[in-house]
Amino acid sequence: MTILSCNNLSFSYGDINILNNVSFSIEKESKAAIIGSNGCGKSTLLKLINGIETPDDGNIFISKNTTIGYLPQHVEIDSQKSILKEITDGYSDIIKIEKEIEALRSNIEKGNTDLIDNYNILLNKLIDSGGLEYQNRAKSLLNSLGFKNEDFNTSVSNLSGGERTRLYLAKILLNNPDLLILDEPTNHLDLNSIQWLESLLKKSKQTIIIVSHDRYFLNQISDITFEISNHNITKFNGNYDYYSVEKQRLYNIQLHNYFNQQKEITRINNYIMQQKAWNRERNIRAAESRQKMLEKMDIIDEPYKDTSKIKFIFNNSSESGNDVLSVINLNKKIGDKIVINNLSFQVKKRDRLLIIGKNGAGKSTLLKIINGIIKQTSGDFFFGYNTKIGYYDQENQQLDDNNTVIEELWSTFPRLPLYDIRKTLSYFLFNDEDIEKRVADLSGGEKARLTFSKLILSDINVLILDEPTNHLDMRSKDILEEALLSFNGTIIAVSHDRYFINKVATRIISFNDNQYFDFKGNYQEYLDYLNSNSIDHSNDYNSKINIQHKQYKDKNNRTNSYKINKLKEQYSSLVNKIESNNKLINNNSSDYNLLQELYNQNASLEEELLVCMEEMEKQNIDY
Repeated sequence: MTILSCNNLSFSYGDINILNNVSFSIEKESKAAIIGSNGCGKSTLLKLINGIETPDDGNIFISKNTTIGYLPQHVEIDSQKSILKEITDGYSDIIKIEKEIEALRSNIEKGNTDLIDNYNILLNKLIDSGGLEYQNRAKSLLNSLGFKNEDFNTSVSNLSGGERTRLYLAKILLNNPDLLILDEPTNHLDLNSIQWLESLLKKSKQTIIIVSHDRYFLNQISDITFEISNHNITKFNGNYDYYSVEKQRLYNIQLHNYFNQQKEITRINNYIMQQKAWNRERNIRAAESRQKMLEKMDIIDEPYKDTSKIKFIFNNSSESGNDVLSVINLNKKIGDKIVINNLSFQVKKRDRLLIIGKNGAGKSTLLKIINGIIKQTSGDFFFGYNTKIGYYDQENQQLDDNNTVIEELWSTFPRLPLYDIRKTLSYFLFNDEDIEKRVADLSGGEKARLTFSKLILSDINVLILDEPTNHLDMRSKDILEEALLSFNGTIIAVSHDRYFINKVATRIISFNDNQYFDFKGNYQEYLDYLNSNSIDHSNDYNSKINIQHKQYKDKNNRTNSYKINKLKEQYSSLVNKIESNNKLINNNSSDYNLLQELYNQNASLEEELLVCMEEMEKQNIDY
């Protein structure tokens, strides 16, 4: 049953075309991801579906009696109510029944026993409407989204923007709508809350539409993916990983067909020219016949490929010593709150250390301390020999709001020629008009790109990154990840982006209520380790560096290890072959014979890859 249908939707802001003749439908209980580059129209489409914006053309159908819960990216709640009252206000009918029951109970206790029947009727009505559960469910939702019991009486007016977004999400989930529409729901959530929300949505029977840049989140939840690109929308019948493979496969097929047709058109045109040159009657007839053939041909358009992408190329600096950073019994108090408690660890050359944990656990505070931005309360830290540090601050506070974009970069690197400054800014999608903007007028994403442009020009061998993927679209995240994997130095980063953590990390330190767990491996290995033992890991916390988990890995690998390793090797081999062929395709666009051979190879490889991915999913093996 179709719950939502959009037909021939078009929308523009002034002269800027956003969506053009877009049509798609979503079935009941589907879980749909909507993806695309920043500014392509994802949030606009959700606003159109919710009636906040009106399409220039086309129509939207939502099945009758469907209730909708919509979480916008930027939530505005102007309320003086407490957190708990705000979230439960939608239950006014139940609250009224509760008050009536309380009044009846009071009268019965005073001896008015004639009211017992009325009391029982109202009590049954309360039970049938879920009245005994909504308060507990409301509190449970708030707890799961990072609110503590002592926060429940806090006025909504005192909450930050992120806290209001989490409150609004809890309110929507409590109402349990038929159609749940979420715009970047993980933006203000820590890892624990994201995992909780992920689990809730996976089990839900609701129809769900999600806009998110969190690839790991989408992989776990979505069963269909819609990509907005070039003002239109394309449907893929799978999650984000499926979309990534299938999109490239379809592109290769379309490009192959396009080049084949162009080759045929060139051949026919040459034939026509030759026949006309001979200028005999039969030659003229032959030329006219071929011309009619060309006119009747259904012309295949060259497939669209967005070439506006960020370029991350970090400079290779001189190497640091083997001991990069030592943190010794570090403590930090802010007011009466202990933010960091007796933390000790070491970082070695070429470690890619990812620091994870709940919001407020002290992760960003640690980075600010080791960068000299704030002081520790006690303890010490020091960097090793020849360490050259580059720091990415998620709040971009190291930018001067009074500078223009080009002034900001040039003032940091005054000896660089203007050509190199402009070239670097172009790598991060700043055009001639953008470079004259004031830093104060930039969006969060633009400030992030400007900060990264300063980093790639710096002479560094240690990268310290605080939530580096926050303002990047999916393609930019992929490019950043590849650049970090190619970086020859050491990386210390804070992130809640699990896809990023899994791809980049060689080591993880988990912050959990002033306890710290140090693990060698990526995110999936870290999860496997925790899930393999149902025991309490509290003894593992605050342990010395290099927690050993060899026994676990040996035991785990013995179980069906051969098949798992073979599948992983096959997957990696196929992906590498396809990527290698794609590079050759991009670099040899005029060599038709080579292109045809590469397309044929990729078609075969992609079929093998899909079979391999299906088998890995059956075995619960991550790609």
